[in-house]
Amino acid sequence: MQAKRLSRLHKELEDLKTFKDTFSVVVDPNNSRIWKISFKGAEKTLYEVKNFTLQFKFPEEYVKKKN
Repeated sequence: MQAKRLSRLHKELEDLKTFKDTFSVVVDPNNSRIWKISFKGAEKTLYEVKNFTLQFKFPEEYVKKKN
């Protein structure tokens, strides 16, 4: 089951690469369930010149079978 979960995260990471001009994703080399996503603030806003980074921690049970 662990392999299936990691496979799902890998697929989603590949899908996100199509948005590489909008933001970047870095996966923690020690834990593939921790992602850091960086992006710039929206143009023509107070945040335009700012860079932001979000950290996502996917739980082990991220991909669960629906009942």
